[in-house]
Amino acid sequence: MLFWLVPAGVATVLAMAYATWTGRKARLDGEHEQRTSPRDDATARARIGAALAKPVSTRARYVSRQPVELGTGVVVRKSARTKPVDAPPR
Repeated sequence: MLFWLVPAGVATVLAMAYATWTGRKARLDGEHEQRTSPRDDATARARIGAALAKPVSTRARYVSRQPVELGTGVVVRKSARTKPVDAPPR
């Protein structure tokens, strides 16, 4: 029934195998070198340390809390009218 999915699955598996083999070959050849130097790492650590050392704003920004509605799985619509149209008067 789902045989029409087989060609797409085979193509996907072949693409994954090709990407894996190409990445492995590049790593073995040395093409995939580490792009960051130790100096860049130290600079990044200094920047993140400076950002974390900044004082936090004392003015709090509060978000109003919405009431939590517990879901029962049943949808109840609020009607615009309180009585149905066909209801007899009492």
